[in-house]
Amino acid sequence: MSILKKLVLIALVIGAVYCIMTVLMPSNPVEITPAPQEPQKQTEPDQPAQPVEKETVSIYFIGQNSKKEDVYKIVKRDYDEERDGKKLDFAIHELLKGPSAKESALGIYTEIPKETKLRAISNLNGKKYIDLSVDFEQGGGTDGLYKRLYQLIKTINKNTTEDVYLKIEGREVDVIGGEGIMLSQPLNSRSLDN
Repeated sequence: MSILKKLVLIALVIGAVYCIMTVLMPSNPVEITPAPQEPQKQTEPDQPAQPVEKETVSIYFIGQNSKKEDVYKIVKRDYDEERDGKKLDFAIHELLKGPSAKESALGIYTEIPKETKLRAISNLNGKKYIDLSVDFEQGGGTDGLYKRLYQLIKTINKNTTEDVYLKIEGREVDVIGGEGIMLSQPLNSRSLDN
């Protein structure tokens, strides 16, 4: 093919492209804009959920310090009023159950005899009473009885501000155990100071 023919062919192609563009493409281009959108609402960033602090009761058991001396150890137990009832009632039930297997493995123990039963927690004549079975005051000697009384007193005072009195087998006590330990009531940190 000669150069002249090639030039004519190129000119024809260019002319055809020009014609097509002028016919199909208007001289005033139309600007295409996106359809208006609804304004987006400003939303608060999700607030992290505040951790719900679990309510607990404090139970006093016994363990040893670094010098191998017996000391009172506070053990916390999760408490839910709807599930567990009154806080003091739950705390006393947990105290009488004794330490868990895990706590026992850590050297925590109780001086309260496992046979001890909670007979009742009641209100009578404006006084709150905890009535325990006679098993509470039996065995363990004087030292053991003092420890179990302190466990009970400390657990009560940590879980209520009410005055609480101790009964054994339905009888309010002022002397407890075969050793005759004097007990002033209501139960508080000075109950065994006699």
